[in-house]
Amino acid sequence: MSELSPTKEGYIHPDGLNVFYEYFGNGDKEALVLLNGVAMFTKSWYNYLPMVYPEFDVLLFDYLGQGNSSSDDIPYKVEDFANFLLMIMDELGIKKIHVMGISFGAIVGAEFARTHQDRIHTLTLSGGLITREETFIYGAELGLKILADGHYGIWSDSIYSQIFGEEFMKKMRPLFDTMKEKLLERYADRMHALYRLVESQFIYFKDEKESEDRLETYAKIKVPTLVVAGRHDRAVPLWLQEKMADILPGSRMIVVDNCGHVVYIEQAAFMFEKLLQFMRAKSTEF
Repeated sequence: MSELSPTKEGYIHPDGLNVFYEYFGNGDKEALVLLNGVAMFTKSWYNYLPMVYPEFDVLLFDYLGQGNSSSDDIPYKVEDFANFLLMIMDELGIKKIHVMGISFGAIVGAEFARTHQDRIHTLTLSGGLITREETFIYGAELGLKILADGHYGIWSDSIYSQIFGEEFMKKMRPLFDTMKEKLLERYADRMHALYRLVESQFIYFKDEKESEDRLETYAKIKVPTLVVAGRHDRAVPLWLQEKMADILPGSRMIVVDNCGHVVYIEQAAFMFEKLLQFMRAKSTEF
């Protein structure tokens, strides 16, 4: 299959920065935005686009520090990334959108729903959390220490050790060196950006009062919400995603057996079929 090409691509320019986006479709169908994890960029989604496009248009964009977006060595904020989505939607004339976020993208997606739920058809979250947890804070701090000391390869190894379920790990293990080389090559001239991306998660959850205050608005989200979790997720354990689903009113949770953190990779056909069913119904009853 030949690689798909975006119908439109461009930049928005918040505060003089460049945020890159790609759009697949002509704007005559409902659109889905796929929100990146930390170490991803728009092309990370290309293999999965045929599973949803052309039934739905698709929007992709790079956060600061990713892909073709600016990589200034400044603090990044989850709230800004959510606002970038709103700005891109306005740029493209998209009134409402289906949102799917995985891992870090789930945090961004939940933040977008918290502040702009009137612009959402459906919300799908996988491998994310919305509560301040000491275990997560400690893990983020550890990651920042590793990156600050320049141990980028060790950081990537630590990530790979957490995100896959056991059976998929056996298949992927021989590819880790190549995966790591490609990741480090992509960030060769901007290693600070990895630090800033991981730091943004830490900043978002660091303040206990701010995190507590956000819970009140999370509990007011009324858009149909689907939480998809791998039963063997070690990066964001199942209990944390169950806690997220309990907070989000009327959400439905699907737990995928024999699967780790990245359900969309390990069980792609299952994940995207459920996503399609959900988006078609615009209801958790599908």
